[in-house]
Amino acid sequence: EIVYETMTTAHSVDPTTPAVEVYYFTAEAGQTVTIEARSDTLDLGLLLDDASGERLEMDDDSGEGWNPRIVFVAPESGDYAIGISPNQWGVGAYEIELIMDN
Repeated sequence: EIVYETMTTAHSVDPTTPAVEVYYFTAEAGQTVTIEARSDTLDLGLLLDDASGERLEMDDDSGEGWNPRIVFVAPESGDYAIGISPNQWGVGAYEIELIMDN
């Protein structure tokens, strides 16, 4: 199941750091979640935080090519945040995919 409808976006306004876009989703305890980001022009990084802001995972290049991929099992039911950011300044598009098992 690809879940886009539960995501919202926020942008960093700090001009000294690359922009970070944040997407939110809800998972059930024990649910396996796969997060992949793909871009032909950007080297991306992924961050995964729980609802309290604690960093659970981070990845740079575990997917194809320079693309990041995180696979994790939700430790508890609740809300999670995915942060995505280019690892260098640049302009380009990316696609993010969230796959959750049932």
